[in-house]
Amino acid sequence: MLLTKKVFKTAFIEALKKNGLTIYFNRNDYFILINGKDSSRIVSVELVCSTKIDTIVHGSHNNNKVDGIGHFLFSFPKWEDKTNFYVFAFLDTTNHEIEFVVVPDAVLRSRLQNQNRISSDLKKEELTLWLMENRKVYDSTQIQNSLESLWYFYSKGNTGNCMADGSEMDYSDYLNNWRQLTN
Repeated sequence: MLLTKKVFKTAFIEALKKNGLTIYFNRNDYFILINGKDSSRIVSVELVCSTKIDTIVHGSHNNNKVDGIGHFLFSFPKWEDKTNFYVFAFLDTTNHEIEFVVVPDAVLRSRLQNQNRISSDLKKEELTLWLMENRKVYDSTQIQNSLESLWYFYSKGNTGNCMADGSEMDYSDYLNNWRQLTN
C-alpha cells in the first residue's frame, strides 16, 4: 500500500463517520468536528500523518517485534489557535490498516514538556510511536538509538510488564480512542 497523505486522510474521514462525527469545517489537516448533527458540541482536531518510515532509523535495533511505526513532525499552534486533540495516523504493517492515536492537546503538551521536548524556536516537534504486537503503543522518540534503553523500557522481564507501561511513554489508552471526541 502506497501511503500518501490522501490515504491517511481518507481513512481518518471514514473513522469519523463510523464513530458518528461530522466534519463542520476542514482546512488542510485541521478539522472542526461535531457529534452527529449537534452543532453545540464542537471539537477541534489536527490530523498528523506519519512521514515515510525508514526501519533502520525509526525501527527497533534489538529485535523488538513492532507491528507499526509512526514518525511525526508537527507544530503546536499559537495559544490563540489551540487544538483540542491531535490524531496521529500510521500504518499497522501486520494487518495493513491505518491506526490512529487520538491524544488531547493538554496530555501531549504535558508529556513533551516534562521530557524537555518542546522546541523554544519555530522548529517542528518530533514523535515516533511504535505499535507493539500486544496492541500497546509507546513513544520511542528518545530511546530508539539506545539498545540498553530499548531493552530496559520494552522488555517484559520477570513481571510480564514493560517499564514503559503506564508511563508518559505509554500511548496505548489513546489507540483508536474515538470516544474522547464524542463525549
